[in-house]
Amino acid sequence: MSKQIEPADFDTWLQGQTVPIDVDCGCVTTEVLLHWVKKAYNDGLQAGAGKAEVVDVSHDEAQ
Repeated sequence: MSKQIEPADFDTWLQGQTVPIDVDCGCVTTEVLLHWVKKAYNDGLQAGAGKAEVVDVSHDEAQ
């Protein structure tokens, strides 16, 4: 029987990540990288039947 792990909030989870992210080129903006990190986090929650989702409210969707 596997142990269920409660999902941490995104900021807590992100602070616990210590492996460097290798980017093929230096042309990835921080905003784009953070978008895909949040997507991966949310996909992981869905795969593990997590109960939370990170929503990006840092900028207007119309941009």
